Amino acid sequence: MKHAIKYILLFAVTSLLLVACEKDLVETVMQPGPLPVVSTSPAAIVLTEANSADTVETISWTPPEYGFPAAVSYTLQVAKAGTDFATPKDINMGNNTSLKYTGADLNQLALLAGLAPGSQGQLDLRVKSALSDSLVTISEKT
Repeated sequence: MKHAIKYILLFAVTSLLLVACEKDLVETVMQPGPLPVVSTSPAAIVLTEANSADTVETISWTPPEYGFPAAVSYTLQVAKAGTDFATPKDINMGNNTSLKYTGADLNQLALLAGLAPGSQGQLDLRVKSALSDSLVTISEKT
């Protein structure tokens, strides 16, 4: 009789465990959407000592779409035009989607990117968006 009670009890507990273990997990699946679109305002700038303390450039971009709400970190990459981002200057943006530059700061960035002082030049911009170190999306250059 003791064995029968043990088997009945074991069967009841096992049955409850099997019934209670339903899979209620909602799986998050990444669905790549449009890449970030970078825009600058204004498109062309003349840097002078007179505008060195003024905000002369605003760089902004649209957030990428992954198909679920995500904590994205951004890196703005700046390179001399025509170098295909061989040696870009990386600017960690955290989760911000815009950046304002004063004339002095933009001049310093242009010099670091390899533009000659006192001359005209162009910079290429792009944004890297990352969910983790292994999942990085890069925008088209601007």
